[in-house]
Parts: sequence; C-alpha cells; structure tokens
Amino acid sequence: MRVLICDDDPLIRSVIRSVVQTAGHEVLAETDRAIAASDLVSRYHPDIVVLDLSLASGVGMTVLQEAKVAAPGCRVVIFSAFVDDADGLLAAGAAAVIEKPRFEELESTLAGWASDASKERRSSAPPRETQHPVVRSPSGLEEGRDFYTALAGSQPDDVLLVLQLEDYEALAHGWGEVIANDWVLHLASITRKAMRDADRMASFDGRQVHALLCGGGAVGLEAVLARIRAAWRDDLGPAAPRFVHRSAIQDGDTQADLLLQRAHIA
Repeated sequence: MRVLICDDDPLIRSVIRSVVQTAGHEVLAETDRAIAASDLVSRYHPDIVVLDLSLASGVGMTVLQEAKVAAPGCRVVIFSAFVDDADGLLAAGAAAVIEKPRFEELESTLAGWASDASKERRSSAPPRETQHPVVRSPSGLEEGRDFYTALAGSQPDDVLLVLQLEDYEALAHGWGEVIANDWVLHLASITRKAMRDADRMASFDGRQVHALLCGGGAVGLEAVLARIRAAWRDDLGPAAPRFVHRSAIQDGDTQADLLLQRAHIA
C-alpha cells in the first residue's frame, strides 16, 4: 500500500518512514505542509495517510476532511502528540488515532492493514494515475524502482555497493526495531551524500542500502567507502553501530539480478 507521511518534524518523518517500510508498505511522499498534503491526496489517492494534527500552513484536521472527499478509500491514521478528542477524530473519518511517540502501535496498525484482506479490498478500487508525485523525500534517496532500472542499464566498471548494519538482529533486539531501522535509513542518507557527481544514485531497501557507482571501478568504490566511514563516525561517534559491505563490479553484460546476488549480504 502507498503511504503519504505528513509531519512537520523531519526526524519524526524519518522514523515514520522506517516504520512504514517495516510494516510492508511503500512511502509515496513526505511533506510538512497542509496545503501540499491535501494536493498530494487529491492527485495521487494514497492508500494510507499518516497525519500529524500540527502542520505548516494549516492544520491536520483540514487535511483529514479534504481526504475523505478527494479519496474516500484512503485510510487516515492520526499520529500526533496532542489528541484531545480521539472519538471526534474517528467520527470525522480517521481510521485510527495514535498518540506520539507510540511508534510500536503505529507499526502494528500499519502491519495489520498490509494483510491479504486489505490487498483484496484494494484490488477492487478504480485505477489511479501512475505518475510520480512531485514532493520527494527529504532523505534524497531514489525510489527502489528507479534504482533497479538504473541497475539493469549498468555499464562495464559500474560498481554495485551494498551496505548493512552488522548483526542487525542483535541491534533490533537490544534497541528496538524502529531505532535499528532508523540507523539503516541514516546510513542510506550518508551514502547518498558521500557519492560523487559522477555516481548515479542510492536507495534504501529493507535492511540494506544499495549504491550504484557509475564508472567508478575499484578506485571509485574505495573513495566513496572512505567518505561513508568518515561521515558515519563523525555523525554518531565511537558508539556508532558497525556496518558491513559487499560489492560487485559490472564486468560486461551481467544481468542485474546476478550482479545484485554477487553483492548480496546474507
């Protein structure tokens, strides 16, 4: 299901993004403005909207009311620090009301909506436009489908780099899966910033970060890895969780799935 995230706090948006993806959904777009939120709902009819009641240039209640008219099948979950009248919000059309910072409850709710029954209901909905939204994620990461299109067109000496937190399961057990996923997202953002102008893109896919280095070869790979390590250490300090990486170099006309398999981290 496609999810629109509406919150005025960039840090909260990044955690919600991680929760949405962990629950099995796709982030359609993110925004901190009520006007943009209403416009995105009207244009792209998201399946779910995660909505803060306090937004720039307006209030979440207006977005909720407009969403029920523009996209009747859309499920709006109110995720806000100030929820005085949960019953009133539910009566106004909200599918769920969750008080911040109960991220576990948000994840549980979203995961429930990813069930087979939800998929069957969605399949009967009228077709929607397939054009990408104009509002991009503040993380700057490319959407997964864009990344795999570029991977399929890789040229000789292009490098596929895959990064992953070391011992993710232990981190998730000790710190919680939401925090562990937020670290992965931060690693993805650092990777994107560390890439050079000649490099193509980076994407965040589940627990792994993928970066496609255009014509970089082994030299380009080491240069980008050095930048990632330095930024990771500078941002999080000596207590930063460690990450591992693998890479594969396009040596001719290798199929995209084989290249990904070579760089896959078990």
